[in-house]
Amino acid sequence: MKSTLLILSFFLSFIYQISAQPEVVGSDQYGRIFDITYDTQTENKLYAVTLGNHILESTDNGETWQILWSYPDSRVSLRSLRLLPANRLSFYSTNAGTDKVNILDITNLTLLQEFELPIPPESEKEWISAYSLFEQGTDTALVLQGYSIGFANYAKVYYTTDGGNNWDEVYFNVDFNEVFPNNVAISPDNPKKLFILRGEGPTDVDGGLLTSTDAGQNWTEQMPQIRFQSITFNPEDPEDILLGTGIGYEGHTENLYRSLDGGQNWDTIPIDWTDMTLDNINAIVYNPSDLNNIIVLEENEIVITIDNFTTVQNYVYPGTDTQSYYYGLTASFNPFNGSEVFINSDFYPLFSTDGGVTVTHSLNPYFATTGNVDVSITDQAHLYYGVQYGYVHRDLSTGIDTPYDVKPIDYIAIDPNMTVIADFMIPGRVYTYSSSFMGRDLYFSNNHGANKTFIFNTFANILHTVVSLPDNPNIVWAAFSYSGESPEVYRIDFTDTLNIQSTMINLPEQDVVTGILINPNSSDSIMMAVGAKIYVSADAGSTWVLSSSGLEELIPFEDLILKLAYNPLDPMQFSIATNKGIFTSKDGGTTWTKIREGLFHNVIHSTDINGHIVGITHVSNISDFGIVYTNDGGTEWAEIPNSSLGYLESYTTDVRFIEENAEIYIGTMDLGLVKYTVNINSVGTTTHPKPVSNLSIWPNPASTTLTVKSEKPLIQAEIWTVSGKKILQTTDLPVINVSDLDKGFYLISTVDSEGNIATGRFVVD
Repeated sequence: MKSTLLILSFFLSFIYQISAQPEVVGSDQYGRIFDITYDTQTENKLYAVTLGNHILESTDNGETWQILWSYPDSRVSLRSLRLLPANRLSFYSTNAGTDKVNILDITNLTLLQEFELPIPPESEKEWISAYSLFEQGTDTALVLQGYSIGFANYAKVYYTTDGGNNWDEVYFNVDFNEVFPNNVAISPDNPKKLFILRGEGPTDVDGGLLTSTDAGQNWTEQMPQIRFQSITFNPEDPEDILLGTGIGYEGHTENLYRSLDGGQNWDTIPIDWTDMTLDNINAIVYNPSDLNNIIVLEENEIVITIDNFTTVQNYVYPGTDTQSYYYGLTASFNPFNGSEVFINSDFYPLFSTDGGVTVTHSLNPYFATTGNVDVSITDQAHLYYGVQYGYVHRDLSTGIDTPYDVKPIDYIAIDPNMTVIADFMIPGRVYTYSSSFMGRDLYFSNNHGANKTFIFNTFANILHTVVSLPDNPNIVWAAFSYSGESPEVYRIDFTDTLNIQSTMINLPEQDVVTGILINPNSSDSIMMAVGAKIYVSADAGSTWVLSSSGLEELIPFEDLILKLAYNPLDPMQFSIATNKGIFTSKDGGTTWTKIREGLFHNVIHSTDINGHIVGITHVSNISDFGIVYTNDGGTEWAEIPNSSLGYLESYTTDVRFIEENAEIYIGTMDLGLVKYTVNINSVGTTTHPKPVSNLSIWPNPASTTLTVKSEKPLIQAEIWTVSGKKILQTTDLPVINVSDLDKGFYLISTVDSEGNIATGRFVVD
């Protein structure tokens, strides 16, 4: 019995780590997801992509979403998601240096195919603009590639029949009057029948539809000078083709065209369009449950027919209304309820219950944390995170979010970034730094941002840190620079806001100041991180003493201290995060010792237990996001790599400590605000797990019972939500009753009689 308890103890400590999932906790008012697509086999199941590298899944018709799969590179964005037969998804990945068309097996969550295009000679950057797959055999693909050489852009179209092992160049804009394609398509019933929809060219020649019946060896042009954007085939008749015009300027007529003979002849479908800026038709989508019902997405119009274009109805939206429809990109009908349709617009995803006649904003929490806003936690009760060039304050005791300076989604400005820094000593105190008519202005607020007061102006474009004096909150030290050079540090006294006094501090050397700490017992005692060195002053900055013993490996003007932190439970301990590791001092900053190798952007000491430290690496051109933590002051560390976090892209973090747990808040570039919780006392318990390779779970999806088996008898199982909440623990195996679980996506973790651990995923429908 004792050995069983030891196994279970090991299991429980380990399972916390392998089952913990990044929990998306940001406001759902700002979510932006794209390519929402209904599953054709499972009712109420949808797929979508984020602004970045994640594919989402919903099992409740878009009410809630979970991360289904993460592309293993946080810098990548996924685009043009499509559902293929045999439970597969296709998309292209971009911004990775080499764009690829990918096919994902939804069941096993593995990439089945990756199409990598040739790199044109002298190309400096390449990207994919459009692709088409022959769904009956996805080894055949037609892909539109753009690339640049200097300031000039070019376009090529490639064709493959062997999964991308070999490519034929079938179009080069230079050889076709320099006209750029907008889109490409393969006929659903003939892999050699190709279409290229052309747009603008630099000469008098524009547009035109090119068709080929011999895999691109020869092309026939139709409807010259007309720019085209979208093409759709009747799902039951490939000879029935709809073609929409693209962005037009002078001499351009917006039209929807139809061919009933496979593209040999075209007729205009009479529709009265409303003029706006671009006048382009982005998508033409059939309702799979009623092919007479077709929806056309235009810049500011939704056109609907329920009788195969015998009659049409235009629904025109005024202006760029960000909360209703603007610039529809794609749409997907619910195959089990034809009156429901998701419309993916340029701003927010929209949902309609009447076939697109009316739409509502579909809320979700997946957005980009924008602006220079640190994810900041103050006095364990207040959280701040950036949204749309402003920020949101969350009262952690109530969970209420309040936005400040958040801009509309269509906001455009030359210098939109606002820097926001929360004062960790004064609850409610927030500093904001933004552009003005003369340089940039620094404001403070004592109520999270509801009211702001001006305190300083400078032409420096970066605010690095602001720290208030512990004995006088109306006096602050603020460090600025011009893009990391020409540093400036000021002591600003705004006791009298009508007579603000500022004094420039003489720096010990001319390098960027990234951190300032002021002794809570003496406002004259200052510690400052200057470039790769630590300096201290006992006379409020009149004189400085180098205090960098142990930091000699940090090279000035080459290395950098990225974060200066203090231990709130030990006034003599300070730590720094640098590009060469984490260093700590236990003698007030006199001497420093490296306690962790590697590049780190943030280091935080626990507010509850001495010796608990979290180090965080943000995404950079040489680093991926990652977390390390220690419970003994840095002798032994546990590591959470980005692969275990879903490949997050993040540049700002903070930590809230609750006894032995650390709630790590992460501002991401596509999942919004993410929380990841670790038990810091688990250091040393997760280094040698025994994996199980064969865990069988059926049926999946399940509705009443779930059967779980492995190679060895299972002695315990736990079921967790995707947010990391344990909802069931049982030893009644192998059949588990799941009838009381809500519909959705779950994780299961098991331990067998020999202590082997395994995890899996399942859906309750």
